[in-house]
Amino acid sequence: KVCHKLAAQYTREVDSSIAVLVRFIEPLAILIAGIFVLWFAFGIFSAVLKITETVA
Repeated sequence: KVCHKLAAQYTREVDSSIAVLVRFIEPLAILIAGIFVLWFAFGIFSAVLKITETVA
């Protein structure tokens, strides 16, 4: 019975720690994804501009 209580306590502590970790990682992941999308869009637009300069 004591082991079950200890297991439940440690499970709550681990769940709480994981929730805090996810709370900090999530905005960082969104920021990295946004930077990647901007980098990709810049690459496409610069290629299009280079093609239009060559044609014009």
